[in-house]
Amino acid sequence: MKSSSNILISMFSKWSKKSTRKRRLIGVTLNLLTIKIFWISLKRFFLLSP
Repeated sequence: MKSSSNILISMFSKWSKKSTRKRRLIGVTLNLLTIKIFWISLKRFFLLSP
């Protein structure tokens, strides 16, 4: 059990080192999307509130 988990962790670390650029891009796009959704919801909330 321990050896298999160690192998998985090593594989994941290798993969994450390779795809750091991709993960950064995904993180940036997700952050932008959340900010957009947050602003849209804020605008709608203030427009709907009397």
